[in-house]
Amino acid sequence: MLLVAALTQRAAAPARSSEALLAEQIRLREAAADAQLAQRATVLGFYARRAFRPAWNNEQGPNRLADDLVAALNRADLEGLNPEDYHVTEIGTLLTYVRLAAASGRTAEVERLADLELLLTDAFLLYGSHLLGGRVDPESLHPQWEASPRGAEVMEVGEEVRGLAGDEGFEGAGVPR
Repeated sequence: MLLVAALTQRAAAPARSSEALLAEQIRLREAAADAQLAQRATVLGFYARRAFRPAWNNEQGPNRLADDLVAALNRADLEGLNPEDYHVTEIGTLLTYVRLAAASGRTAEVERLADLELLLTDAFLLYGSHLLGGRVDPESLHPQWEASPRGAEVMEVGEEVRGLAGDEGFEGAGVPR
């Protein structure tokens, strides 16, 4: 009797959207101590401001912004930065897995999509931070150094770029010079 009641309740529960499932996984994975995020607090703030909606994935999987970001990260050396500092290997592996799953008619696990989402966001925020303020703290090189940091909030720049780019991507948009 209990089994029938449990099965009836489960069948009556409304199906949750893939976006809702992804949002839940983003919350869980972001909070996990083993997540390899360099910008943990900033990532949490980024998703809190977005009500934990994905930024780099949609119903079909990774969007064009994800591809544009990966392309920009792979060219980080042109800015004097190391692409490997921005999870490019892990992101590439996850993108390949997700796209192979889609090509074979399977849906990638929501956990993998959440991992991809978080790594892309962490990479975006860290890369943007390095472009805006530099990779090395100037005072660690010379205590009397008086550099004027650029006045931009990386998360605000990210939302502005996403708003301006829309489905067109953000290739080169919003990169501070």
